Amino acid sequence: MQAFLEQVVKGLVDHPDAVNITEVEQERTTVYELRLDPSDVGRVIGRAGRTVNAI
Repeated sequence: MQAFLEQVVKGLVDHPDAVNITEVEQERTTVYELRLDPSDVGRVIGRAGRTVNAI
């Protein structure tokens, strides 16, 4: 799943080398923390969070 997420996010951003994804496993969920260039944050989130929700 992490590799898929990384591929999708790198396709959206202008600075794919700055993308770093960390997997954090919790009791019943897995959280993926994304670190990326500040100029790409809005592009990944999308208007009203639509892009990130779709991912």
